Amino acid sequence: MVEAASAIILAIIFLALLGERLEGTFWRRSIAFGLVFAATGILVMLNPVELMNGVRTDPRNAVVALSAALGGPVCALITAIPMIALRLHFGGVGAVPGAAGIASAAICSSLLWYVWTNYLGREASQRYILYHSLSAAVVPALVIGVMTAVPWEIFLKSASLFVPVNFAAVLLMGQLVIREHQRRWAMAANNEAQARLQATANNAPGVLFQIARSEDGQLDLPYISDGARRILDMDPEDFVEDPAKLARLISRKDGEKLRLVLEDSAETLEPWAFEAQCMHPKGRILWLRAVAEPRGCRHDEIVWDGFAYDISDQKRSERMKNDFISTVSHELRTPLTAIHGALGLVAAGGAGQLSAKGNSLVSIAYANSARLVRLINDILDIERIESGRMHFDIRPLSIRPLLEAAVDSLSAYAAEHEISIKIEETAPGLVCLADPDRLSQAFLNLISNAVKFSPPAGTVRIRIAQRAGRARIYVSDEGPGIPQEFHTRIFTKFERANFSDNQKVGGTGLGLSITKAIIEHLNGEIDFRSTEGGGTIFFVDLPGFPAMQQFGAERDNRKLASA
Repeated sequence: MVEAASAIILAIIFLALLGERLEGTFWRRSIAFGLVFAATGILVMLNPVELMNGVRTDPRNAVVALSAALGGPVCALITAIPMIALRLHFGGVGAVPGAAGIASAAICSSLLWYVWTNYLGREASQRYILYHSLSAAVVPALVIGVMTAVPWEIFLKSASLFVPVNFAAVLLMGQLVIREHQRRWAMAANNEAQARLQATANNAPGVLFQIARSEDGQLDLPYISDGARRILDMDPEDFVEDPAKLARLISRKDGEKLRLVLEDSAETLEPWAFEAQCMHPKGRILWLRAVAEPRGCRHDEIVWDGFAYDISDQKRSERMKNDFISTVSHELRTPLTAIHGALGLVAAGGAGQLSAKGNSLVSIAYANSARLVRLINDILDIERIESGRMHFDIRPLSIRPLLEAAVDSLSAYAAEHEISIKIEETAPGLVCLADPDRLSQAFLNLISNAVKFSPPAGTVRIRIAQRAGRARIYVSDEGPGIPQEFHTRIFTKFERANFSDNQKVGGTGLGLSITKAIIEHLNGEIDFRSTEGGGTIFFVDLPGFPAMQQFGAERDNRKLASA
């Protein structure tokens, strides 16, 4: 029995290796499997166990059942024919019953194969092998029992050995094959998924990448897709082997910014987005935008899964648009300023007394020319900020005097709308780092917006506070609030909300966009909270300044005010 079991195991291992080459070819697979099992069955029958004189047994039916279970009826037929012939050649009183037992095992297992795979349409499983084990153990034993002329004592003694042996052989060997098949199916599915993912990554309109930061802060590029070859004309493997090559493509300033972005993301585990100007190996300038999301790994390692894409065309379009707007705005501002000044003189009576109708027309033209001048100035401001041509003089500033100056300059505007403005200070003498002119411009925009949207007799509240080492300024109104659908567009250029009460408000739609750009250039943040009908609160966070230098900041502010 040891020799028989060894022969079956060797056959199973050989077929497992052979099966990968014969997948999908039914006839070749059936013939090859049938020949292997036929050779195995003959070898098993040549090494039987002799129970007594003239009575021998072996696990031949297990071989036939496995042949049908794994290869189907054709395989079972090829296996059974030489085994039946060999059993008849051996002769003896058990020749015909033995041959019939082999045939019954082949027929029963073939029917089971057909029902399971064709009728039920199922894949081979552990239950499938169990059914074949029962078939190989019971059916041939019943056939031999009916046909044999051997005394029942001898038959039962023989059956007590070959029935459990056939059952165990089919069950154990079948499980081995099923597990091998499942392993190969899993590997094939995994390889297919990997190939599909790789093809998707390589054909994406950008570069997929991973950045890994080890516990000691070392940065590596464990993966970069084939898009690097298409966009940067370099092999992805070059970046994986030497991540410094990627760093050398961007400027030192952008590289330092990226390092700070990664450090901040590693601490907060927040996604990040980054734009950088790159030098293509062929000498042309590229703009790349990268977005990534971090995830923690073992041993305090951080991995960013990200995507980078070429935005050079977008940047060129933006530059052309900004250049066009800047040129047109500059060309318009000079004549408009002259028109506005002339209309002001006429409205003031410098060209003589006008009729009531003429006065009305001039007032309308004067107001609209002023509106056009403000629009052009706003456009030029936003263009200068975005192009980096607006100068920022960062210095320590006391916040309250700056806010009081802004409120004073808007006092007539607030009185016209019957609005009162109140300043509350929970952190007296708070100092921030900012540009006084630009910060004043941002405050004027926020406060004038609050006044504009407040109802008559309403109050605009300004609160100065300290939060996490930064200066925070709140500007709240009692207006209608900002519609929910407009929240994501509130800082977009030329965007203005539509209110349900059809409230008519002026403005260019650039004030909040300019304010946001100014605050961000001052290394600050701006955000808001609003509910429809419940008013709006804008809050600005600015870099704080050590209290010990507050006195010098206030002195500088006083000098600035006196000048």
